[in-house]
Amino acid sequence: MERIASKYRYTKAKHNRFIKEGRGQGEGKEYSPWIDTNDVPSVGRVHRVLGYKTGRTHAFFSDLEEKYFYLCEWSKNIKDIREQFPLNLEDTIRICEELNIDHPFDPKTDVYIPFTTDFLLTVVENGKERFLGRTIKPVMDLNNLRTIEKFEVERIYYSEKGIDWGIVTEKELPEQLVANIEMLYTFYTVDKNKEFLPIFVDDLLTIHGSPSVIHFCKTFDKSYQLENGTGLGLFKCLVARRVIEQHDFQVKLDFTQPITEFIANEEEAGSIVQSFCGK
Repeated sequence: MERIASKYRYTKAKHNRFIKEGRGQGEGKEYSPWIDTNDVPSVGRVHRVLGYKTGRTHAFFSDLEEKYFYLCEWSKNIKDIREQFPLNLEDTIRICEELNIDHPFDPKTDVYIPFTTDFLLTVVENGKERFLGRTIKPVMDLNNLRTIEKFEVERIYYSEKGIDWGIVTEKELPEQLVANIEMLYTFYTVDKNKEFLPIFVDDLLTIHGSPSVIHFCKTFDKSYQLENGTGLGLFKCLVARRVIEQHDFQVKLDFTQPITEFIANEEEAGSIVQSFCGK
């Protein structure tokens, strides 16, 4: 057991190794989180999800973090997502001293452990970039005194740097919206039959009447002698990329409803066809 525990000890050598590895540095695809799921003992469900905005795999330590990630991926304003972002150690040590609270440290090595923020987001609004720091916690943890102390350190840290910081709980996550995004997520890319996407988009934009989405997609499959489900997969891809949007995305996606319940963005449709097929 001691040998297993020693794997997770935080030492000066480990701290220096993390810095040398470039952890907590870079942006987009080049960013490397300060801690990964293999660096700490598992205390719950962990997730590894490919980020389409960053082009890299993200690691999350809870279902709640994963759900918030899906919202970030869905947002048109969020340009970059950096999870487990480290706070400057000298600053957090100073803040803890000013608050007269203990800075996190490893009791076996007496080495300070850096604070990390669950998400540091790069947001683009009106052509200008700004950062958001977001800490993800279940409501049940908000009454823990030690947790509150750590929150105060983060709050002061980001306030000093002029960065908007806040706490997100399950109560702030729109449950059905997250479920819709999660259901669509794997359809964001199309590998099979992507050459039919331009035809599918043309048929979609020139449709007459208001058949159900399912009926339209089945007719498309039959017309071009494609495997059942191909058209629906293409439709889901367009919804996942927000080329097509349901009138109310806060309710459960329903592909049995009339296709007129979905709104198509022709400009976005043209861009997506070009990016997929070079046309």
